[in-house]
Amino acid sequence: DGVQAVLTGALRGLGETRRPLVFNLLGHWLVGLPIGVTLCFRFGWAATGLWIGLTAGLVVVATLLWLEWARRGRLDGLGRGGYTAAGGPSA
Repeated sequence: DGVQAVLTGALRGLGETRRPLVFNLLGHWLVGLPIGVTLCFRFGWAATGLWIGLTAGLVVVATLLWLEWARRGRLDGLGRGGYTAAGGPSA
């Protein structure tokens, strides 16, 4: 949850708001909820099944956001001739 929350905020800071919304909808509604409901009601796992579904949705969202962050970094040229973590120019 922490990874997806931070990456959503980072992408919002770059002005990208639509993709994080879509990724959250896809991850939670199309992946997490069906898995959770199936495990809960069909397999009788009760609340544990719902939590596993929520976790699966969070993993999907975090992965999609991470891939988007990496894609944005490549497109924007981040990491090539930019600045280091210490704040100075990179070699």
